[in-house]
Amino acid sequence: MVNILNFHDGFTPDIGSDSRTYYACGDMMIVYLSRTAPDYQMPIQTLGVSTGGQPAIDVAIRLNLTYRDARYAVNRVTMCDAGTNCRSYQAYSEAIAAFITSAVDGEQCWVDNYVSKLADFYPNVLNVGFDQVNHFLAMLWYNSTWTRVELRNDFNHGVVAGLYWYAIGAGKNLQLAWTPEVQTYKFKWYGNELAGRMDFYDELNHPGRLPEPVALLGPVDGTVVDADGAVLSCQESENAIGYQLLFGPDPHHMVYLFSDTPSPPSEPVSAFPFEQTWWTVRAYDVYGSTIHADPMHINAESVIAQPIENAATGQTYASIQEAINDAHPGDEIVVSPGVCQYRENIDFKGKDLTLRSTDPNDPAVVATTIINGGHRASAVTFSGAEEASCVLDGFTIAGGMVGISCRDASPTIRNCTIGGSRNSIDYWHGSELTIVDCTLSGQIRENDPGLIAHWDLDETEGFIAHDGVGDNDGTVMGVPTWQAADGAVDGALELNGTTFVVTDPVLNTSAGPFSVLAWVQGGAAGQTIISQQGGANWLIADAGGRLMTELKSAGRQAGVLYSDSVITDGDWHRVGFTWDGSYRRLYVDDVLV
Repeated sequence: MVNILNFHDGFTPDIGSDSRTYYACGDMMIVYLSRTAPDYQMPIQTLGVSTGGQPAIDVAIRLNLTYRDARYAVNRVTMCDAGTNCRSYQAYSEAIAAFITSAVDGEQCWVDNYVSKLADFYPNVLNVGFDQVNHFLAMLWYNSTWTRVELRNDFNHGVVAGLYWYAIGAGKNLQLAWTPEVQTYKFKWYGNELAGRMDFYDELNHPGRLPEPVALLGPVDGTVVDADGAVLSCQESENAIGYQLLFGPDPHHMVYLFSDTPSPPSEPVSAFPFEQTWWTVRAYDVYGSTIHADPMHINAESVIAQPIENAATGQTYASIQEAINDAHPGDEIVVSPGVCQYRENIDFKGKDLTLRSTDPNDPAVVATTIINGGHRASAVTFSGAEEASCVLDGFTIAGGMVGISCRDASPTIRNCTIGGSRNSIDYWHGSELTIVDCTLSGQIRENDPGLIAHWDLDETEGFIAHDGVGDNDGTVMGVPTWQAADGAVDGALELNGTTFVVTDPVLNTSAGPFSVLAWVQGGAAGQTIISQQGGANWLIADAGGRLMTELKSAGRQAGVLYSDSVITDGDWHRVGFTWDGSYRRLYVDDVLV
C-alpha cells in the first residue's frame, strides 16, 4: 500500500525568503499528516519533477531538521531532471548535503537523481542519466517503471533504478552509502520511456553496484523457538560483503545487533532479548549501502533481556534514542549489557541527562554495553549546548566515522572505551569536554570553525586524500606513494613531479583575509607547492629554493613576494602565506620571512 500526497500546480516559494525555498510546503505537510495520521509508521519519500525538485528537497529538509518527528521524517528524495536553471548546482548541492545529514533517529537519508536534459549529477546520491536529451524523459521513464512490467527491470546485478527502489518497490529497504564527493552509483538508461536497458554510465570511474534485496530463511513467522534455538538467516545477497542479524521489540526498532558476519548467519540462536523478538538480516556492500528484509517475529522460550530504562520514571524503551527523545533534563537512562550491540547513531539533542550502563565501574559491563554507529556519521553526537551535567558513562563506542562528535557542548564522558574509523572524538573550538577514565583507540581532533579544509595526507593506500574538516576530499593524480610514518606529523605523500593532488575549488582568494599552511620536505628549485588551476601559484620554491608567492590582490601593482628562506634543503619545514586584506606575509617554521 502507498499513500500519495500531491501538491497542486500553484505552489509558490516562501514569502520573504532571500533565496527561493519551499519550506512552507513542509509546514503544510506536517499539519496535514499530524491531523490525519497521528500514528503513521510508513516510510515517506518525496518526488519532484523539473522545478518540483526544489520543493521535494526543501520539504524533506523542513520535516527532518525543523520538526524532527520520526513519524513524519523523510528518508528518500527523488529528483527527475531537477534543472539547474531553476536552482544553481551549488544551491542544490548544499540542499542535498543538508538532507542527507538530516536523519531522524538514525535512519539514513538518501537521494536518487534522474538527469535527462537540464539537471546535473551530484556526489553521494544514486545518479541515472539517459542517452536521449529530453527534459521530460526522466519523468516519463520513472512513471513507466510503475505502469509497464517490462520496465520494472530485474535486479540486473545491482545496476537498477526507478520503481525498484521506490518506497513500495522490491528494494524499498535500501539505504544508500555515505560517499561524499564521490559519484559511486551512476547508471544510464539506453532507450526511451517505453523500452530500453540499464547499464553503467562509466564503470571504470563509477563502479558501484547496489546490494540485492534480502530474502530471509528461518522459522515461519510467529514460531515458538525453544532452548535448542533456531538458525535465523537469509539467502546470499549479490554484491554484499557482510550480513548483520538484527533483533527488535517491534518491526520499527531493529537496533539490537546480534552478529556481523561475511556470509549469511549460520549459527543457531537460543536466547533472545525479548519474549516476542522481531528479527531481520541486513546486508551491506563494500561502500556501505545496506538493505534488509521486512522483519519477521518469533516467540522465544529463553529470554536474556537487555532493557533500556529511564530510572526516574521506570519506563522502558525500544531504543536508546527513543529513551533520549522522551527524557527530561536530569533524568537517568540505564542501558543493559548483553550479547547484542545497540546499532544506533544517538543524539543527546541538548538534554542534560545521564546515559549510563548498569555498572560503569565494571570493565566487563563496559565491554558488553556497546553502541555501534555503523558505517557512517558519529556513533554519539552532542550538538545542542549540553553542559557538564550531561553525562555519558560506561559504554564501548564502536563504528561510525567518528566515535563521539561534540559541537557547542561541554558534556562529561566517563569510563568509556571509544573507537571510530577516523577519530575517537571530534570536537569544535569552544566545546569543553570533560573526559574521565576513558580508553581511546583513535585520535582526538579539535576542529577550528575558521578552518575550511585540512588534508593530513597520511592515508596508507588509495587515490583519495581526505579532508579532515569538510567535504573537500582530493584526488591523487598519478601513482601515489604514501609514506605511512615518515611525515612531519604522522604520515605523508611523496610528490615526485608527476604525482599531485587536485580538489574542486575550496577558497575564493579575493573574498577576504585568509591563510594557507603546509609541511614540506625536499623538493627542487622552481617546484610548486600549492597552486590554483588557471591562476597563481600560492606557494612555490623560486630558482634558488627560497619560498615565494605569486598571489596579489586585484588591481595592485605589486609583483611576486620573495623570501630569503631556503626550503629545499631536505629538512621538514612548515611554510605559510597570510593575507589580512592589506598585507601579504610569508612564514617558514612559524617565523615571518
